[in-house]
Amino acid sequence: MNSIIKRMVIGQPEPEVGMGATILFHSDREPCTVIEVSKSKKTIIIQADIATYVANDSGLGPAQTECQEWVFEPNTKGPTNTFTLRKNGRWVQKGDDMNGTSLRLGERDKFYDPHF
Repeated sequence: MNSIIKRMVIGQPEPEVGMGATILFHSDREPCTVIEVSKSKKTIIIQADIATYVANDSGLGPAQTECQEWVFEPNTKGPTNTFTLRKNGRWVQKGDDMNGTSLRLGERDKFYDPHF
């Protein structure tokens, strides 16, 4: 099992309102905040955070480097998405079974892949 899958599936915390999370696309990652948790704890609603790029020593922007540093803050006006917990332990965006957009709970992260 590769390291990104391990981080995605193994040892994820139980969701809580206010918890940071990361939406995982193919290679990009987007930070968000859990804003609602169902009573069963199998459905959550997340809201996109604001991510501000912090320049690194190279002076290059995020599109020119793979060493990216970001500062995150909640965005109460950001778009929301619903994720459901699957039997395999993965959080998957509701209605997105084909693309496999998933969620990692407990940490915010952002990565913009400059190769696409």
